[in-house]
Amino acid sequence: MAGAEQPPARPAPAGTGPDHQADPREERRQRRHEKTRREILRAAREVLLEAGTDGLTLRDVAQRADFSPAALYKYFSGRDEIIAALTMESFEILAGFIDAVPLRQRPDRRLVSLGLAYLKFAEENPADLRCILDATMRPLPASVDLSTGLRAVEALHETLLEGVGKGIFRDLSESDLAGVAYGLWALVHGMTTLRGADLGTVRRVVRPDARRALTIYVDGLRRPPS
Repeated sequence: MAGAEQPPARPAPAGTGPDHQADPREERRQRRHEKTRREILRAAREVLLEAGTDGLTLRDVAQRADFSPAALYKYFSGRDEIIAALTMESFEILAGFIDAVPLRQRPDRRLVSLGLAYLKFAEENPADLRCILDATMRPLPASVDLSTGLRAVEALHETLLEGVGKGIFRDLSESDLAGVAYGLWALVHGMTTLRGADLGTVRRVVRPDARRALTIYVDGLRRPPS
């Protein structure tokens, strides 16, 4: 009814008003918690690089991080959560290298750049490479977001499709595309494995030139001139 007296406004719950500020003590606690989690994961990554996923134990991680095994449970529910967190971090680091490859590049040149980006990731992040390779050998914890892990494969597939669509690559069936992607992946992993090998005895017939090897592979996909 017009002119009727309005009831007094109900006060907002404490801590939800526009002038509310977060408790600085809680923020400090959260920062300390996240810092400790990162330190534990750093130690776990070192253990993983030495022993692999199968050899990663809470006791070894705790010892490397200078914690008691019981104290780890304040930050992780168990071994599976540590492995899941390591895997997600590794996927995110790899995705960063892949996403840094410019989309404006022609598909043939972009394929070479994607291969080189993976090689650079592997060289600079050996523990993360080990984590990803180990992850392909067993079921992943449910908390792992596979969409991040598949970013490299998706970029490879999208680039191949674009190259076919633009007439740069020859016509390829879905089965052919899958085989080409596997071949490129195998080539990059092979070069990753050989990076630390002594090739002195075969230097006359083997040249460790990753860019050239990738370029030759990609050249084999080109549409023949009409």
